[in-house]
Amino acid sequence: MKQLISFVLLMNVTFLFGINKDTTLITIGDQKISLGEFEYLHDKNNQVVTEKENSIDEYLEMFINFKLKVKNAEDLKMDTATQFIKELQGYRKSLAQPYLTDQDMDEKLLHEAYDRLKEEVEASHILIQISSDAPQDTLKAYNKAIEARNKIIQGEAFDKVAKEYSTDPSVAQNGGYLGFFSGFQMVLPFETAAYNTPVGEVSMPARSRFGYHIIKVHSRRPSMGQIKVSHILLMTNDGMDDEQKAEKKEKAFEIYHRIEAGEDFAKMAKEYSDDHGTAPKGGEIGYIRSGQTIPPFEKAAYALKENGDVSEPVQTRFGWHIIRLEDRKGVPSFDEEKNNIKKRLARDKRGKEPEEAFLNKLKEEYHYTINQENLEALYAAAKKKRLDSTLRSKISEMNDTIITFGDQAKLQSDLAKYTWTKSPSGTNFESLFSDFEKKSLIDYEDSRLEEKYPEFKYLINEYHDGLLLFEISNQKVWGKASSDEEAINKFYKKHKKDYRFDDSCFGGTIIYLKDSSSLAQYDSLLNLNYSISTIKDSLNTKDVMMKTEQGYFSEGDNKAIDYLKFNKEKANYTHNILRKQGQMYSEGDIKPLAATRGAVISDYQDYLEKKWVKALRKKYKIKVDKDLLSTVEQ
Repeated sequence: MKQLISFVLLMNVTFLFGINKDTTLITIGDQKISLGEFEYLHDKNNQVVTEKENSIDEYLEMFINFKLKVKNAEDLKMDTATQFIKELQGYRKSLAQPYLTDQDMDEKLLHEAYDRLKEEVEASHILIQISSDAPQDTLKAYNKAIEARNKIIQGEAFDKVAKEYSTDPSVAQNGGYLGFFSGFQMVLPFETAAYNTPVGEVSMPARSRFGYHIIKVHSRRPSMGQIKVSHILLMTNDGMDDEQKAEKKEKAFEIYHRIEAGEDFAKMAKEYSDDHGTAPKGGEIGYIRSGQTIPPFEKAAYALKENGDVSEPVQTRFGWHIIRLEDRKGVPSFDEEKNNIKKRLARDKRGKEPEEAFLNKLKEEYHYTINQENLEALYAAAKKKRLDSTLRSKISEMNDTIITFGDQAKLQSDLAKYTWTKSPSGTNFESLFSDFEKKSLIDYEDSRLEEKYPEFKYLINEYHDGLLLFEISNQKVWGKASSDEEAINKFYKKHKKDYRFDDSCFGGTIIYLKDSSSLAQYDSLLNLNYSISTIKDSLNTKDVMMKTEQGYFSEGDNKAIDYLKFNKEKANYTHNILRKQGQMYSEGDIKPLAATRGAVISDYQDYLEKKWVKALRKKYKIKVDKDLLSTVEQ
């Protein structure tokens, strides 16, 4: 007996934990709905805890009603409509994106970039340029960079070595000193080398598109954030003599003292600043961050503490600046900055890293191989030949395999056809091969997403059903309930006792004139049984400005009605009322259709939906596997 009990328990455990999620739980007509899809939607819809959670049986009934409507829409071929297919494809393309990249790498790069934005590096550099016309000089440039680095390591001053070796045009003025900078302000190889070099040390040569960089890191500090500044510039240049330069300095200090005495900074900037780009705006430069301006300007600007503080004149190679702090803001949180970082990474070389990592994963997963011999044969066939009809025909018949992965085999002709879509008149198969293999792998992975990721399959199906539900509900319920006036009136008349006023109210129209002086002239209209539209027409032809209010007003809704009907304090503008037309309703009176139209339409929609669902339940046979349903967690 104990053995039998143990066997039964073992069978139950196996049943509970070894169930195939693709097993059919519900059948509606010829449509089969899996346990996995039901659990996915049940769990998703019950993530928000309510005061009264639905039981499995209650949720099952709502789920079946939902699927009945979708089944109805499919039987009416709504899922074959061009607009539906296009819209669903658009949703799928968007929802597939996170599955077609290395999300771990994406997240790592986002956090790395954000961490760099939070920290500023102070550095100097030496640039050894490489001529694009002489790439053979790369080794020579590298060796020269190593030579410069060795001198610094051996104790020579960095600025002295920089002036001897660096090809950066600014080195004569700054000795290679760059000041502070943070993420995204330098080219990526330079940025990475700077952030990976400890304080006080000198990097190995870092290659960028400009050449080789030797970087010395002086210090690090938390980001100073961004500051918004304005300035007044008294410009100097090498063509000026000492007397002229002295006059500029003297004028700068004169302006500074006048501002200190209370004169308007923006006015002074417009009148005296030599920076013609900012002077018309009162000297406003906008927001800057470390590394975006020359070090002396930056140091003086960041030294200002409070908004409105003005610096003494500070000298740079451009002349004398008087700087005013307008605003200061720190580094945003990661969540606030995340989308902005994503956009910046997309424009950055490192934005390609998740894609490359993902492609390498796919190649490994699908045992990607290249038949180099067949690939070279295609290249040879097209080499140094013009793509005429004869050559195109010959290449189109080259059907040997060049790459294999998963259950796919791509042929020489496949690469040719892809190339011709990119460059119809070209034979540059070799240069487009990497794009071809990338597209082939991504397309293959995209086609398998529903198979590989059940949650993606359920999500797409949710969008599919949601679009159909909206379309058929609009046709069967919403559109009909809002536009069929005859049916709405009929429903209202049948149920009008259900719609009653909760308190007293006035229903009608109020007409106001522009001012009380017009009342005497048009007072005769009060004594005539004119309609509201007739009165409005009469006033409008005489160019009398007026307004009307129409509706159902309870106490407190309208000051004029409060005074006229509810004996409240007189409103300031009630003496401008030309006419009120309507009637009073007491608590419990039946509401006119106009006063309760929204509620009537809502109730009529409920009526139509219940009637529709009842008909669908009669039309389609429904079968539920109760044993399987019992395994779903509440």
